[in-house]
Amino acid sequence: MALVPSVLSFVSSVLSLCVLVSVSTVSIPPLPKNRFPLFVIFALALLVRLLHIWQIRAAPFFSTLMGDSHGYDEWAQRIAAGDWLGHEVFYQAPLYPYLLGVTYATAGRSLLVVRIVQALMGSASCVLLALAGVRLFSPRVGLTAGVMLALYAPAVFFDGLLQKSTLDVFFICHALLLV
Repeated sequence: MALVPSVLSFVSSVLSLCVLVSVSTVSIPPLPKNRFPLFVIFALALLVRLLHIWQIRAAPFFSTLMGDSHGYDEWAQRIAAGDWLGHEVFYQAPLYPYLLGVTYATAGRSLLVVRIVQALMGSASCVLLALAGVRLFSPRVGLTAGVMLALYAPAVFFDGLLQKSTLDVFFICHALLLV
């Protein structure tokens, strides 16, 4: 999974670029009053991610889970069945399996639904990054960063896999907004 660090590196690179672009700004601007560009970023990101999901639906790895994805899926099925604490020590971070478990308990074990939920989270990450850029630098920088993440191929790819990288990017973008 060498691309996960690539996605995180990309987010860091975008923010570094934002610092260079906005050195001339003296004060931190308020959040934008016009939310339409944020909606456009969300819609663009969601469209790209849903197109990706639609195109990979016939691929063997869409329904055949291997490696960590398989482990997350089995763990989530146990959580959805009511075994919230398990009987073993967590060998991986438990938040992603719990998210899957809640999704399975709500919508049944549908890998398509999981991928759509992750596409929504990935799209929200783009908006969060845009808001962080607007808040920390300038509207132009924030909106550019949001669009860049919306179209960044590794981020789109990982939003279509059953992997915790979607949560990683979401929480990093959320933390940047809270800085």
